[in-house]
Amino acid sequence: MRFLFCILIISFSLSANSQIGSAKIYLSLYFEGGNGLQVTDSNVSLNFDRPIDFIEGVRTPMLSGHLQITSKGSYEIWVRSQTEQLLSNNTVTGIPVSSIQVKAQNGLQTQTVSLNSRSQLLLSNPNKVLTDVVDVSYSIPADQTHYFFNRTFTTYQTIVTYTLITN
Repeated sequence: MRFLFCILIISFSLSANSQIGSAKIYLSLYFEGGNGLQVTDSNVSLNFDRPIDFIEGVRTPMLSGHLQITSKGSYEIWVRSQTEQLLSNNTVTGIPVSSIQVKAQNGLQTQTVSLNSRSQLLLSNPNKVLTDVVDVSYSIPADQTHYFFNRTFTTYQTIVTYTLITN
């Protein structure tokens, strides 16, 4: 949208300069809140489909560009879970959200954290960037699968919130 607006201004200026005489205008552009964070896939599943999944753990593939960042400067991305435990049918299950790990990478660093209901720094970019993408993978490592033994066949959920802080 900004690019199109600039093209209109340039074409107006060119047409005004090609006529006899001239006129001046004072144009002010004000852009507020040029920062943003968008998640490209808001539904992610980790499935225990085979017995080997309980031995080796489960993970999603690296979700390319899962987080889309728009920033006028450097940034930090923080992550937290809505609850301390996974829910099933809106009922607390006793399975800690910390059994799920989030791995994120941008062009500068890779960081893995265990989910928690308190915000924690996932990664940052100290460079001034306009746009950036962050690839993300979710997993339940082998040493955490014991929380899912002898459980009812159902869906366990939590809501993950990412927060963008610009510097």
